[in-house]
Amino acid sequence: MTGDAAPIAAQGMGRDLAAGSVAGGAAGPLRLELRPADFTVAAAGAAPIVANYRDATTIAVDQGKLLLVLGGGAARFLVEQLGDRLGLVVSELRERRARQMLHDRFIEVPYRERLELVEFEQSDEHGVAQIAYHEWGVALLPIDERQPWLLVRRADIATVAADPAKGTVTIRLTPRPGTNPQPALQLSALGDRTEHHRQQLVALRDGAASDAATIVTQLVPDAPFQARQRASSLLVDGSPASGSELAEGWPFVERAVLVDPTFAASYQALIARGTVDGQAPPAWLALAPRQPIVAGAQLQTNAGEGDYMSWFFVGLPGNLVAFELVSAGSHATYLFRIVPRADFQGQPPGALIAPLAQAVYDISECLIDARFLREMIYLTDAALADPHYTRYRFAIAALPSLQMARSRFVGRLIHRDDASWSAALDDAVKFNGTSRADLAVWPGGAAATDTDDDGPTQEGG
Repeated sequence: MTGDAAPIAAQGMGRDLAAGSVAGGAAGPLRLELRPADFTVAAAGAAPIVANYRDATTIAVDQGKLLLVLGGGAARFLVEQLGDRLGLVVSELRERRARQMLHDRFIEVPYRERLELVEFEQSDEHGVAQIAYHEWGVALLPIDERQPWLLVRRADIATVAADPAKGTVTIRLTPRPGTNPQPALQLSALGDRTEHHRQQLVALRDGAASDAATIVTQLVPDAPFQARQRASSLLVDGSPASGSELAEGWPFVERAVLVDPTFAASYQALIARGTVDGQAPPAWLALAPRQPIVAGAQLQTNAGEGDYMSWFFVGLPGNLVAFELVSAGSHATYLFRIVPRADFQGQPPGALIAPLAQAVYDISECLIDARFLREMIYLTDAALADPHYTRYRFAIAALPSLQMARSRFVGRLIHRDDASWSAALDDAVKFNGTSRADLAVWPGGAAATDTDDDGPTQEGG
C-alpha cells in the first residue's frame, strides 16, 4: 500500500519504555519519519526501528505526550515535545494504519477523503471510531485499540433511520445465518453530517438491492415477475439460495447460471455423485457483482452484461460440499469439510442440512471478502512463503472468513478430463469420510497444482 500519503518528519524528545532497551529508558532526542508504506522511530542510543503502520498496536495521547506501542509491546515509546507536529503525527499514524489494515482486508478507500471520526454504540460497545465507506459496506475502526472492528456488509443493512435533531443515524442489521440477531448500530453526535452519513448508508443498502435485481433480471428475464422478485431479494452480494428458497425461480436461475456446457456437466456429475437412495443432494446458487462502484455519496451499480460472478454448491457424501465458480478462472472443483471429522458418522448430505447450509454461507462470505481470489484458500503454508504471496499472507491473517475456508478446505480437482476428475472425486469422498483428524491432508490434493486465473497478487505492505 502506497497511496498518496506524503512523507512526514517530526523531532521531539522521547524514551524507549521496553524492558532491556538499548536506550535504557533514558529520555533523549527522538525522530519520527512517516513514509507512504512504513515509518521509522530513531531514538537516542538505539538503532532506528522501521515498522509497518499495522505494527502500531497503540497510538495514545495524554497531556501532550504520545505513547506509541509496536508489536503488542515489543517496542514502547513515550514521545513528547513534538510541539505543533503532535496532532499531525497522531492523525497521520492513525490514518495510515487504518488504510493499511483495511488494505489487508481488500478494502480500498480513496485518499481524496480522510477517514472521519464518529461516535458509535452497539450493544455494550461504544466509543469513537474512524469510519470507512467502501464498495461492499462500511467499516468502523475504534480509536481504542482494545475494541473490535465493526464490519458491516451493505447486504446486511436492513433499515437506516436518522434523527437530525439529535444528530444520530441508527442502522438495523439483518440476522446472519447461524448467529443471533445483530443489535442495532448507532452513529451519534454527527451534527450537520447526519444527512451525509444517512445518504451513504442508504446508498450502500439500495446499491446491493439494485445490483441483485439487475443481475437477476439480466439472467432470467423470462421468469415470472414474482420469481424474479424473490430471487432478487435472496441472491444479494453472494448470499447463497437453495431450491426450496428460490421456489419456482430455481429452474430459471439454475439454467441461466449453468449455460456453459462444461460447468453444467460437472454440476450434473456432482448431483449424481451426491444422490443417495434416489434422494438428490442439497444444492445452492449464488450471484454477486464483480465490483460495485462508489461515487461520492451515491453508489452506482456495476452489474452490466457479464459483469457479475456466479457459483454453485452441491452436498456430497463423505462430509463434503463441492463448490465451483462458474464465471471465471480455470475449471476446478473445490471440496470443503462440512462438520469436524470426529463428529461425522457417515450421514448423507441431506441429513447434515443445517451445518451444510452454514458451510455454504461461510464459504460464500469468504469469496466476497477475498474479492473472488481462490488461491488464498488452497495454497499450502509452504507455498505462501513465496514473496509473490505477501499480500495473501496479510489477508489470511486479517480475514476470519478466509481462515475458516482454509480450515475446511479438503482439496481441489482440476477438470482435465472426466475420468481423472471422477476418480479424484471418489478418492476425496472416501478419504474425507473415513479420516477422523481435521488436520489430515488428502493425498490426492497434491496433484492439483494448477493455479486459477486470479489476477495480480504481488503487493507488499
